[in-house]
Amino acid sequence: MNKVIKNSLITILIAILVFVIVYFVYDIIKVKPINMEQAKQNNTDGPNEGLDTNKLFENINESNNKNENEENNEEKANNNTEVLNGTVSSKEDKAIELVKKKWGSTEGVYFSNMAINSRGNYIVTVNDSITSKTLAFYEVDVENEMVKER
Repeated sequence: MNKVIKNSLITILIAILVFVIVYFVYDIIKVKPINMEQAKQNNTDGPNEGLDTNKLFENINESNNKNENEENNEEKANNNTEVLNGTVSSKEDKAIELVKKKWGSTEGVYFSNMAINSRGNYIVTVNDSITSKTLAFYEVDVENEMVKER
């Protein structure tokens, strides 16, 4: 036999042998379907087994009612802190109002309460309405009604 034919046959036999080995390994490893009896044995009663759904829904309703009552109480408290002569109820709003007075015209700008520093003063920024660029920083001492530009 010719050497080229002999090498070709050996290569073909090795390829067939590799194919057979891969096929048998795949056949051993592949997942086999489970029959119905095994599936019934493995199936548990369900994820909600042992839960009393009526109590669960009652607890959810009770917690929702508590949250609504707390929100209503907070709204009532906020309404009671507002003064009739037009002053603002919260310190944040008061800080913004003081900066508005210091800035003057509110046309084309908006005011944002950025933070509270370590001294308890509010940092309020004046921003351009169109570009959102910060035009000025103010430090506001609400209790003394002092406004300083930074």
